[in-house]
Amino acid sequence: MNRLLRPLLIPLATFSAATTLSLSPSAPLPQCSSVPTPTSLISSVKRSTLAPVPDETTAAIAATLPAVVNLTIQVQSYTRKYRDYSAGSGFIITPTGLVVTNAHVVAVAGTPNPRIYATLSDGRKIPATVHSLDKLSDIALVQLAVDPYANYPTCTLGTSSSLQSGTPVIALGSPLHLQNTCTAGIVSSPARHSSEIGLNTPAEFIQTDASVNQGNSGGPLINLRSEVIGVCTMTAQNVDGISFAIPIDAAWEVRPCEQVGDRAMSEREA
Repeated sequence: MNRLLRPLLIPLATFSAATTLSLSPSAPLPQCSSVPTPTSLISSVKRSTLAPVPDETTAAIAATLPAVVNLTIQVQSYTRKYRDYSAGSGFIITPTGLVVTNAHVVAVAGTPNPRIYATLSDGRKIPATVHSLDKLSDIALVQLAVDPYANYPTCTLGTSSSLQSGTPVIALGSPLHLQNTCTAGIVSSPARHSSEIGLNTPAEFIQTDASVNQGNSGGPLINLRSEVIGVCTMTAQNVDGISFAIPIDAAWEVRPCEQVGDRAMSEREA
């Protein structure tokens, strides 16, 4: 069994050996005629035949999930065989397949002959390449293989400038390769300065209690209007309920990044 999962069922043999049921001799056994039959018991249970009532959370997830991708990066070993090196998440922002993710998810793509695959929510696996990246802001763009017959689903970008503590948010992505995972929470702090979490950059982060784990990096943090308001990037180690996302306004303002193809340096790294 996967070491990450803990069984919640008690084995029947263990339960039987550890538990003894006894009846008092003076307690009369119920007559079979007084016990409802399984058929009559089940038929007396009332069940709704109506579809589940949609709410803001499910509507926001349904609108955004088709544009969320799972990114897998493969590199060549010394035997020249490809192996999975890292994985993360991302979200599509243009119909031609431009994907936003974290730079640390695809930074290894600077090594010789990497392979990047984006798995869409419907299971399609699309080859991809790194378009550009900026290590300082930890933002990268990945280009999906252009298909003239494909019109990729896209996310709607919102704004993070008006966020308030307590705003409901949803994190989407592929933690631990579990694709199409959605976790909900609130904004714990809309502008947590990097110095407060031990980073030596002038950036601010959205702090949330929505569960974010390995593999969520690069995935969208959305509001209940299905607008992307942040890019999930990291979580506090050994602590539950403290995760961080790059505000979408900060990600949008990133200047033209390092072009991986011609190795042109951005102003941030010059």
